[in-house]
Amino acid sequence: MQNGTSITQTLERYIEIEEEPHVVQTIEKLLALEKQHVKKELRELRKKLKKFENRYNMASEKAYEKFNKGKSGDEQDLFEWHALYDMYLLALRKLKVIES
Repeated sequence: MQNGTSITQTLERYIEIEEEPHVVQTIEKLLALEKQHVKKELRELRKKLKKFENRYNMASEKAYEKFNKGKSGDEQDLFEWHALYDMYLLALRKLKVIES
């Protein structure tokens, strides 16, 4: 956007002027689509995380904590697991915002 204004700020200012029903409906539809996308992403990430959990006999959350404390190994698998869990946490945050 121009002048350092984010799209969020522009939308907020636009809606403050007058809540146009078609604009609100469009945003609601976009959020509904994004919610479906994020839920699908979460399911796919969960499947991938489950494989690591089974292989290492450990919950992803616990492995993530160990990795962040430097208490896990340097295997490539552990870096991938950590990255997948990061993506999972981000998707959860997105879903929480959309559903609030």
